[in-house]
Amino acid sequence: LTTKYQMSEYLTEVKILPGSKLAGQTPRDADLNRRFEVTVLAVLRGDETFTEDLAILPLAVADLLIVRGSMERFQRLRADQGVALLSDSSPSDDELAEAEQVVVEAIVPPNSSLIGTTLKDVEFRRRYRAFVLAIRRHGSTLRTRLAHTPLAFSDTLLLITPRKRLEELRQRDELVVTSELDLQLRPHRFWWLILVLLPAVVVGAGLGLFDIAAGSLVACVALMATGALEPREAYRSIDWSVLFFIAAFIPLGDAMFNTGAADYLAALLLSPLGALPPHLAPWVAISALYLFTSLFTEVVSNNATAIVFTPLAIAMAHELGVDPRPFVFTVCFAASASFMTPTGYQTNMMVYGPGGYRFGDFVRFGAPLNLIFWILGSLLIPRFWPF
Repeated sequence: LTTKYQMSEYLTEVKILPGSKLAGQTPRDADLNRRFEVTVLAVLRGDETFTEDLAILPLAVADLLIVRGSMERFQRLRADQGVALLSDSSPSDDELAEAEQVVVEAIVPPNSSLIGTTLKDVEFRRRYRAFVLAIRRHGSTLRTRLAHTPLAFSDTLLLITPRKRLEELRQRDELVVTSELDLQLRPHRFWWLILVLLPAVVVGAGLGLFDIAAGSLVACVALMATGALEPREAYRSIDWSVLFFIAAFIPLGDAMFNTGAADYLAALLLSPLGALPPHLAPWVAISALYLFTSLFTEVVSNNATAIVFTPLAIAMAHELGVDPRPFVFTVCFAASASFMTPTGYQTNMMVYGPGGYRFGDFVRFGAPLNLIFWILGSLLIPRFWPF
């Protein structure tokens, strides 16, 4: 990970020499962070390793300090404080692990409370018992002024933390640890209930025995009643921002109906199809609708795309005098088929940083996939939902 983030020149070891000004002082007393812009990540003293409360730890001669900074700052520290640089033996991931420290990656998920805040705002090191070495955002690595950088969804943080604190870090909702995973599953005694309820809801709704929303609600209540799902977990899993976003866009869909904008746009889009035979026009309209919707969803969220294009789809069906269902399902499929940009869908963004992808990777592999889906959608949707 330190190689991936190009951290070799930012992580190193220094040794406190006899006569050093640091001997007997704490890092806070020496004001290392402000004066030299050097951060102490761990102190190795004989067989002991100190990783917590380092700001108030008195330093001693022969202590080895794992520090973060730049070579220029290390040189200033050496000249002013009397320490030896061990740059030729910079700590590797293995050495950090031996010192009971681990270097891990963690992603900022879409519902994280850290979004929009800085590391300094949340007192990250004290709150999470971890130190941020670098931030990877959209393929580029940030390594300076990290404490004042507002965090964003899908940011990948390179963290160094005591191994014993790793499990505590995994339990937090604000970050998703994506490396150094050693999960120990503790199944609930009713763990099997989800294996029964999920297929039952899907099959029952598919056969028309009950509404899928009602079936899902009953299944969730059953899981919470047996303790297989905690109410707190259920509440936390709801993405409230999406719900409010949809609620905010619903009036836009109504406005398109009430003002006649949907009918106007439908007539405008269908005007080139006037020369086609009546039996071919709906097929071409479905294909065009799918194409426009799939392109729109690459830059706007799938929820907003569906809300904006659904009134247009219904108006196109009425204009052609056919069943609107195939048009509505075309919008549903096309709005969810966002493969060509990392910003089109949340899962795209979540793999963008950790996977080391570039924007062009999504275009190169996503465009053919979008093309295949467009062809299949244009041919198969009217087969399943006839005009």
